[in-house]
Amino acid sequence: MTFLFLMLPLLAGEVDWSLNLDSYGAWEKQPIFDQGGSTLLQRLRINAGGDLSERWNWDFAYELNAIYKQDLFAFFPQVYLRRENLKHTPHLDKDGALLQQIDRLALSYEAGRSGLTLGRQAVGHGNGRFFTPSDIFAPITTTTLNAQYKSGIDGIRFVQGYAEEREWGILAFIPEEGPGLYLAQLAWVLGNVDLSFLAGESYGEPTFAWDLATSWKGAALYCEGVWRQGENRDNPIRAMLGLSRRIGEKWDLTIETQYNSLGVDTPLRVLAIPEWQHGELTWVNKHHVATALDVELKPLIRLSSAVIAETNSGSAWFQLAFLWDLSERTTFSVGGLVTQGLESEEFGRYSDTLFMEYRLTLP
Repeated sequence: MTFLFLMLPLLAGEVDWSLNLDSYGAWEKQPIFDQGGSTLLQRLRINAGGDLSERWNWDFAYELNAIYKQDLFAFFPQVYLRRENLKHTPHLDKDGALLQQIDRLALSYEAGRSGLTLGRQAVGHGNGRFFTPSDIFAPITTTTLNAQYKSGIDGIRFVQGYAEEREWGILAFIPEEGPGLYLAQLAWVLGNVDLSFLAGESYGEPTFAWDLATSWKGAALYCEGVWRQGENRDNPIRAMLGLSRRIGEKWDLTIETQYNSLGVDTPLRVLAIPEWQHGELTWVNKHHVATALDVELKPLIRLSSAVIAETNSGSAWFQLAFLWDLSERTTFSVGGLVTQGLESEEFGRYSDTLFMEYRLTLP
C-alpha cells in the first residue's frame, strides 16, 4: 500500500513542495544525575502535494531527525495509530540517534461539501493550548520545547455537510496491532457557539468527546474533554476550561485549567495507563493550571511566557522565550525553562534548560 501511494506523484501534474530545515540546540541540567548536558537536533522535512484531477489530490511528507545528546538514554516510541512504517531508528548509540518517518501519505477527494481522505493524515480536535483532552489523535506534547508537527495517523476520514454550518463525519484509524479508533463526529455552529462531538469506540472502549467554543466580551472561551469507559475506572473523565483574550494592541493572555481523572501520584505509575502508552496522555497528576502571556515587542518580534502548575504539590514549569520572524521563511527563537518540584512530582523529572532554535522553509 505504501508503494502505491508513493507512485501518486508520477500521475500528478504540477507538484507543490516545500523543504523545512530546523536546528535546535539546548543545554540541560538533568535532575536525576544533577549534571549538565547538551542536546542538538537537526530536522529535515520534505513536504509535497498535488492534484490528480479536479477533485482528487495527494499529500506527502518525509522527516529525518538527527539527534546528538551526551549519554543518550531516551526511548523513541512509534506513533501508535499507524499500520506500517519505515525503520524508525536506523542508527542509535549512547551519544546519538538517527530517526526517520513518513509523516503524511494521503489521498483526498472533495466534491461540494463532501470530503474523503484515505491514508496517513493529521487529525485534530479541540481548542486547548496547553491541555487538549479531546484530541485523541496523536496530540503534540505540550512540554516539548522544539517545534513539532502533528503526527499523521493511518485511516479513513469522511465528512459531509448537511445543513448551513453543520456537518457529520466518520473516522476510522487502525494501528498495526491492537484496537483502533472508530468514531462518528457531529459539528455545527449555533449562534456564536461552535460545537463538535465524537462518539464511538477507541482502543476497545466506549468513548465520547466534546469541544465547545464561544466568545464573550472580546474573550474566547472554550471547554473540551473526553469520557472513556474501561475496566476499574470509576470516573473516566478528562476535561479542561480555557480563556484567551487580546489585551490592548500587543498583549495576549491565556488561562487554562485541567482535570485528569487518570492521574496518579508518581510518574512511574503512569506507564501502565493505556492512554499514556498510546501517546494520548502526557500528564501524570489530576489537577493542573496554566497561564501564558505573550507580548509583541516590535513587528515580527514577540516575547512569550508560560507557567504550568500541578495544584496539589505545587510542582511547576516556567518558560520564557523570545521569538523573531526574520522573514516569511525564517524564524528564530531562544529561551529558557525552569522547573520546580521533587523527582516524584509532575515537573520534578524535567530538566532546567536553555534552548535556541532556527527554522528555514524553502522555497
